[in-house]
Amino acid sequence: MGTEPNTKVVREAGIEMKGKFVKVDSQMRTNIEGIFACGEITPGHRHLTTSASEGASAGMAASEYLALEIVKKGEIFEGARNGKYADEFLAVLG
Repeated sequence: MGTEPNTKVVREAGIEMKGKFVKVDSQMRTNIEGIFACGEITPGHRHLTTSASEGASAGMAASEYLALEIVKKGEIFEGARNGKYADEFLAVLG
């Protein structure tokens, strides 16, 4: 906490920055599909509770992203029961 993040690798990867920080949307997504960021590397409040909350948001968004990618391939991902999650994600695909 309270340190300035090293963003060299992030910049080299082409991830969009907002000043000294990684630019993210409300789901902690970066400009590169499938890449999420949270905590002190993103702009906003510099508090442990905020970073933990952002981590939870990024984790959920990443989980949903990965599940949708599997469903797009016509597969059922581990943990899905009776097609429940597949049905929900297929509704998103239309």
